Amino acid sequence: MMTTEAASRAMAAAVQICRQEGLSFDDTVDLCRYYGVELALRNNRENQIKAAEELHRHRNTLSRMMGELGVPKVTKSAKLRRKAVAAAQQLQRIDAYLHGPRKQAQA
Repeated sequence: MMTTEAASRAMAAAVQICRQEGLSFDDTVDLCRYYGVELALRNNRENQIKAAEELHRHRNTLSRMMGELGVPKVTKSAKLRRKAVAAAQQLQRIDAYLHGPRKQAQA
């Protein structure tokens, strides 16, 4: 886990880059909020309730922030697709464990 000092250095570097790129203070803050929300969602497998808890926000506040910042909401079909991919990868790992790695057919 990142220490407060390391987080401060990283944030200062990010702000400096934004200033060099000509972003306003408000745009810089929105950019930080965007990536903070996106990271919390990724860390919690797109679960908005858990992401809101990680950010110490109410789930409705997180949903509103996502709309304001343009963070895309994950659809149910995208979640199901990710679960199917994860299940297929798990089956491949089990198969490799049971049968050993398979050689690819050469063309």
